[in-house]
Amino acid sequence: MRVRNFEFEFPPPNLEALIEARLSGARGPYVSPLPLPAHDEDPADIFVDLAESDSAWREGLRAASTQLLSRWVAEFQRPDPDRVRALGELCYLVARIGNTNAMPQLEMLVTRKESTALLHPGEDLRLRALRALVGLMGSGHGQFPQYRPVLTQSLADPKLALTALVGLIGVWPDEIDTFLQQLPGNFDHGELLQVGLDLVFPAKNPLR
Repeated sequence: MRVRNFEFEFPPPNLEALIEARLSGARGPYVSPLPLPAHDEDPADIFVDLAESDSAWREGLRAASTQLLSRWVAEFQRPDPDRVRALGELCYLVARIGNTNAMPQLEMLVTRKESTALLHPGEDLRLRALRALVGLMGSGHGQFPQYRPVLTQSLADPKLALTALVGLIGVWPDEIDTFLQQLPGNFDHGELLQVGLDLVFPAKNPLR
């Protein structure tokens, strides 16, 4: 299969190791077959392109990324900056390829104290994992009521409240007033709530 003017054969020798090397910034036999990231793209974007181009790659990437996320979450003991960045990239990847099997691991990241490590100003690993979780809830593959508790708990945190609110209203729009009452005092969601719902739940936005 040809993507970005490169030939890719499926399956590669070790897809999980390939993802790990790419997202960790390693250079070696598992990463050498991949083109270097362009200046304005994320390391995971090549896998997104492969998943969108071929169903075998998509299913293989979903399985391998679930295994890798499970292992990295289990190993995550302290906020090492390199691992935090790689985990953030992996959260982005599982969301972009529609990997609902990774949702339990995303939920764990949202609730881990180590996940308060920053990825960017204003975005820590908890928020990245929650954004991925909510994005997958909006993928149309089910309602996922098992994640309602973590979203509800996240309403109390000003850093997570807007993303959690998008997920809750998008799945349970009839309870919007209940969710709004659980927001922190003086929390102003403004127009960002409308934007978030349009992005994640475009067909079910009760505010339109």
